[in-house]
Parts: sequence; C-alpha cells; structure tokens
Amino acid sequence: MSKESEKKPLGIPPFYWVRPPTRVKPANGFVNKEQRQFYWVLTAFNLAKIAAAAAVALLIIGMI
Repeated sequence: MSKESEKKPLGIPPFYWVRPPTRVKPANGFVNKEQRQFYWVLTAFNLAKIAAAAAVALLIIGMI
C-alpha cells in the first residue's frame, strides 16, 4: 500500500458530527437587513417542512 492511500479518511468526515449552531432570534433585534431576511427564510423553511410532514401523514392515513 502506498502512503497516500493510508492518509485518506474512511467513512464519514470528522466534521460531520459537529452540532450546528443554535438558531435564536437576538433579544435586541437584528444587526442588519440580511440577518432579518435569513431568520424569516429559516422560519419559512421550518414551517414548510412541518406542513410537508403533515401532508404525507394525511396521505398515508387516507390510503389505509
């Protein structure tokens, strides 16, 4: 075996298990317009995720 093949990581990269930062709205407001937009986009995606899960659950229940 060559030394290059021994150095390659196997499986999942080590940074995969790092927890993402918590998403909390700042207590004293946003610093700039981009942060406010990012917060609302994240909120919209989270609501869409919940709505999609509910729709799939209703479809599965309806097929029974």
